[in-house]
Order: sequence, then C-alpha cells, then structure tokens
Amino acid sequence: MDWEAATKLILKAAQYAPRKVYGYVKLGYACNNNCLFCTAEWKKRHGDRNTRTVMNEVERIIHEDQVCTMVYSGGEPTVRSDLLEILRHAKSLGIDEQNIQTNGRKLSDMRYLEDLRNAGLTSCFVSIHGPVPGVHDWLTRSPGAFDQTCTGLANLDGLRMPLVTNTVICKQNYRLLGELVTYLGRKFQSICTIKLSYPRLQGGAADNLSQIIVPLWEAAPFVLDAIDRGAEAGVYVETEFVPFCLLGKRFDRTDNFSTTRVNLSDLAYTNSNYCRQPGQVFYEACGQCDVRNRCSGIDTLHHEAFGEGSFFRPVSLADMMQ
Repeated sequence: MDWEAATKLILKAAQYAPRKVYGYVKLGYACNNNCLFCTAEWKKRHGDRNTRTVMNEVERIIHEDQVCTMVYSGGEPTVRSDLLEILRHAKSLGIDEQNIQTNGRKLSDMRYLEDLRNAGLTSCFVSIHGPVPGVHDWLTRSPGAFDQTCTGLANLDGLRMPLVTNTVICKQNYRLLGELVTYLGRKFQSICTIKLSYPRLQGGAADNLSQIIVPLWEAAPFVLDAIDRGAEAGVYVETEFVPFCLLGKRFDRTDNFSTTRVNLSDLAYTNSNYCRQPGQVFYEACGQCDVRNRCSGIDTLHHEAFGEGSFFRPVSLADMMQ
C-alpha cells in the first residue's frame, strides 16, 4: 500500500465524516420545469403533501435527531405557496440552517428571495444544465428557464447566500462542462461547489435513454477537464455517480466518500432504500479495486445499453499516486 495514497483517501473520508445530521423533506413532485432526465417522473402520481403534513414531518425529524440543517426538495419547492410558512415553522423550532434544492427560476424575483431569506432560508442547491440557453432550455423543456435561473443565481450572489450548483451530465452538455464551470466560477462568487452528476437511470432518464444518455467513459474526459477548469476559476468541482476508475488521480472528487446521515421524509422512499441504486452492476475487475466498497457501480440500464467496455479497471491507490 502506498501510504501517501492511503493518507489522501483517509483525509477525503474525514472531510465527509458525519458531523451533522441533515433533515431531508420531499415536499411533492410538482415542478415548473419538465426535464427530459427527471428521475422523479415516476413519482409524480404521489402528488404533493399538504402544509400540515410537511410541518409534522419536520417536527418528527427534529424530535428523532439533533438536526442542524433542513433540506427541502421536490419537484420544485418554490412552486408551493406555503414554502415561507414551512421555513418559518422550522426556524421557530430552532433550525438555523435551511436549504432548498431548486431550479432557481422563481429566485429571479429578488423580493421573493428576500422573503425566503427572512423566513429562514440560508443556502441553495441550484440546478443548471448548460452554459447557454439553447442547451439548458432544451433539456428542461422550458423556454426562458436559463435566463431566469441565471438571474436567480445573480440574486443569490448579491445576497452572498452560499450555494451549490448541480448539472446533470447528458449528450447535449457533456462537451460543454468545462465551459459551464468556467462561466459559473467566474460569474457567481457565492458558489461553494459545482456538482457534475451522472443521471440515475430511472424515470425520464430511463425513458429517454437513447436520446440524452452518454456512456460514462465518453463523458469522463470532459468531467476531468471541468475539474481542472474549476481550479482555474477558483471553484471546487465534484462528481456524483462517476466511478473512481474513470477519474484517475482525481478520484477524490467523487462524493462517494460521503457518509453524511440523512433523516428522510419522502412519499416514495424510506431511509433504508433512498441511497440504493435501482440496479447496480459490478464487473469482474471490480473485485480487485481498492475502493470497491465506496463505488456506486454501474447502472443495469447503462450496462444493457453500452456494455462493459474496456474502461472499468480496478483502482490501485498506489498507482494513482505515482
């Protein structure tokens, strides 16, 4: 074992040590975008929760765990008329940090964003899927969405509100990931992290697989370029659902090291199955991999569509550090 490599791995794991418990509340599945890759497409039949149900779930989570951060997701949280009320309720119960996972379109209204902040919102996780309107709006099937999202990001930046952006890697944007990272890193100073996420192949991502999904090994070089572009622009870039072996010496940029504990409230999942992939494949070479127990594996549909290829190899930490 190369001890320098082992130290790097230990430090990365320590970065994600479960110092906090996050409450994570799915409010429902209504959305003002209609993304081709939406993994929640199959869950929309569940509808949306009413205000009292959401508040009861917030209270339950706080009672069960010493939660310091509450995260709200959907669908799109900002389409709800009661979001301010929900934020105020959690704040009154002692929750000092509250986050929404959003497409950012309604945050283009500064007055609304200020109302959210005053109600208890402290950070945002904003989805943006291309550096130009033609790409983002096509993937979200929402004309004008890119301009609204960028205005929302500018408003968040003006309030110095910490934020993370997320980009789903697709055929239409993977060659532009470096350009997107450069644009975001240089334009919005409040961005803490840019996440590049390979899609879970369920819902819309599965239904539209041939139209929007690029093989992992084809996307990987552009992901690596985006990581380097992030360093140049002064912003941290990490990945989700990209195997270690495709990241080479950048293996520490995967969020597969995360051990943060989440107390989840969802209409379609439970805590026990939320982080489980719908179907994972590991190849023979994976058995010799030094980080096999941390890898997200290969989605069954990816295997069926693209095969094994010659790109999945066991990761040797010693080799990575040479």
